[in-house]
Amino acid sequence: CFKRGIDFIHIPTTLLSMVDASVGGKTGVDFLTLKNQIGLFSNPQQVIICPTFLETLSKRQISSGFAEIVKHALISDKQYWELLLETDFSQTDWKEIINKSVLIKNKIVEEDPLEKSIRKQLNFGHTIGHAIESHYLETGKEVLHGEAIALGMIVESKMSGISQDDCNQIEQFLSKNIALPTLPTFEELEKWFIHDKKNSSGKIQFSLLTSIGKCQENISFNQQEIKNTFSIYTIMSKSREYLIEEGIDQYFDLEENADYVEMAHDSVSGKLNIPFPADLDDLARIHQLVRNRKSFTILEFGLGLSSIVMADALMKNKKEFDQLSEKPQIRNNHMFQLFSVDSDHNWMNHSKTNFPERLKSFISFHHSTLSIGTFNDRICHYYNSLPDIVPDFIYLDGPSPKDVKGDLNGLTFQCDERTVMSADILRMEPVLLPETMILVDGRTNNARFLKNNFQRNFEMKWDKKSDTTTFELKEERLGKYNILGFDFY
Repeated sequence: CFKRGIDFIHIPTTLLSMVDASVGGKTGVDFLTLKNQIGLFSNPQQVIICPTFLETLSKRQISSGFAEIVKHALISDKQYWELLLETDFSQTDWKEIINKSVLIKNKIVEEDPLEKSIRKQLNFGHTIGHAIESHYLETGKEVLHGEAIALGMIVESKMSGISQDDCNQIEQFLSKNIALPTLPTFEELEKWFIHDKKNSSGKIQFSLLTSIGKCQENISFNQQEIKNTFSIYTIMSKSREYLIEEGIDQYFDLEENADYVEMAHDSVSGKLNIPFPADLDDLARIHQLVRNRKSFTILEFGLGLSSIVMADALMKNKKEFDQLSEKPQIRNNHMFQLFSVDSDHNWMNHSKTNFPERLKSFISFHHSTLSIGTFNDRICHYYNSLPDIVPDFIYLDGPSPKDVKGDLNGLTFQCDERTVMSADILRMEPVLLPETMILVDGRTNNARFLKNNFQRNFEMKWDKKSDTTTFELKEERLGKYNILGFDFY
């Protein structure tokens, strides 16, 4: 500490520091990629909180601070939690909320200033959350403290002794109000758990909810027990409720053909005469990805209900963007546009006719035939015409193999046993921008083909349970105009 400690005053300028960091006398800095490894207890002479500073913050920064407010309610005050559930950021009396949160934390700190017992409850969500922060510090992707802690609270609520309904309510509320990062795998986080300051005797210590508004510190888990939680965790555990909350059910019947039983050849025969039933987990996942990443421009291979879901997400992204008082300069002529490519002319015409009126300005329909071809002398297929855009999000769920024309030495994609093998993304790979995300729905063989042929630094993750694969282009940004939505709101 400077000159072995001097008197100082805190004047916090972010919501996070107003309700959390400035209260309680903790000082700490990250060391390399480890959270809060250097620090001490040193109380300020005064803390001066001026909510006017919040007017200078982005919505993303406000949301990050809001995570700590949610934590205070969950660990100590059920009525406060119920009040927060009704919070509207555009009409919030932050002075009242800040005061309430500061009183909660200050009461805990006064009872246990050196974190020997009850003060540990303030770490709810932080064991997992700090590991998430460390993971993203190492990978170089910016994740704000509150975003990591919000995801940590969702996971740790599932480790707590609370009901499934309470877990779902916490998950839905945090997912709605905070841009959650992608949850890393247990294996990616495992090495960070051992550095948590609460650990004791080889056990990882958590502070977990016993009910909404009550918390218990010093609950021990070993690595395998944590891994078991990760193995059953899915952020889309209540997909139907999420889609209804987002108003997606106004566009189509979520239950249409729900009693359909898939047969082995249905998805490849081209003869099914009814729409596949909505996969609610897939649709919720897509919507939340587009919303959390604040995507600008999307390229979709294969029209479907996903087109409606992504157009809705883009509409909401645009609404938030339009509310920004200061907008950055972005080199993008196709902001908040979905470009959907499909090879079936009749299906495209049907989709155009039935597409929700309020979403039509957010989608461009693009018909293209398909041809068999090769990539590095390996059989594949290509669309013959694509939109002339640079997307930041690509969704691969097409084409139907029966639409691929031609043969290669007698081999065709009319053979039901042959998997689709789209290579269009490989052709456009050199001009994709850093942080571009690709979501492959099913088509696992195709995803592995992409992985084996990509030349740039794509990070691949395959979720076996949902049979989805994501790729994220992990490279340093190109310059000041290579901006993505999640960078600033």
